[in-house]
Amino acid sequence: MKKISSLFQRIIEDSNYHPDVVSACENGEFYVLAIECLGGEQSIGCIEGPDENDIPFLHFTRDSALKELQDEIDCYANEIAEGDRDEDDEFEGRLLAAKWDGESQTMTLYEETVIANPPAQGDWRTIPIYEGNWRSMAGLGPEGN
Repeated sequence: MKKISSLFQRIIEDSNYHPDVVSACENGEFYVLAIECLGGEQSIGCIEGPDENDIPFLHFTRDSALKELQDEIDCYANEIAEGDRDEDDEFEGRLLAAKWDGESQTMTLYEETVIANPPAQGDWRTIPIYEGNWRSMAGLGPEGN
């Protein structure tokens, strides 16, 4: 087994060793929904981690992130229909791949591009688009809560 961070080990244990979680943590490869901010920084949000400290909001599979993206789009549509949003509002988030080791402050975000039509498993190319402090991307500031 590949050496992984203690944070990732706790995430894996909390998932009851779910294969998708194990694979993502062992490889340090995740998916995020990111919103580009002024100045080009990316906002990815955060959630409470296994030790009650905030961690980046990571998805362990592309399908999970795509479902979350669709849920956000649907939520916006419902809020527009109910008059809670302007008719031209739209969710500005996008699906990005993320590489993070669970220990360092640096996370790299990648855009995925299909290189085959129709896309087959593995027919994706990733292009790095942003690298920065994950705490800042998660809205926590560079030093924490």
